[in-house]
Amino acid sequence: MSALDRVLEDLIAGRWILTLEDTADGGTEVVAYRPLGWTGPNPHERIAAPDHDQMRAALVRRQHEGDHVPPSTLTPTRPPTPAPAPRPAVPPPSTPTAAKCGMCNGEGGRWETTDGSTPGKNISRWVPCSGCNGTGEK
Repeated sequence: MSALDRVLEDLIAGRWILTLEDTADGGTEVVAYRPLGWTGPNPHERIAAPDHDQMRAALVRRQHEGDHVPPSTLTPTRPPTPAPAPRPAVPPPSTPTAAKCGMCNGEGGRWETTDGSTPGKNISRWVPCSGCNGTGEK
């Protein structure tokens, strides 16, 4: 495997990220840097070159003179995915108890609407529960 093949393998495996950055003189340069979460040697390593041909040459030089480590140790590790937040405890549905009326569940009655079907819009009157006579208790 040639040095260029190893460089291409590193790029494909995500061990380097290539991007174009603006220069101070208004031009652009090709920049290679390590991905976020990189655990291999020198996580802040950055290589810059004026064009793609020179970037390939710089990465090949880096491959020859750098601290070449087996690819298995260079594979970036992703940070662990955080566990989802626990769901808030939902109180169980209210069940009638000895102290609550079983017909209205302790509410004492219900609101009656003028159209008979749209709660909260056309509220016309409070109708007390016939089981507890509006007290909510048994």
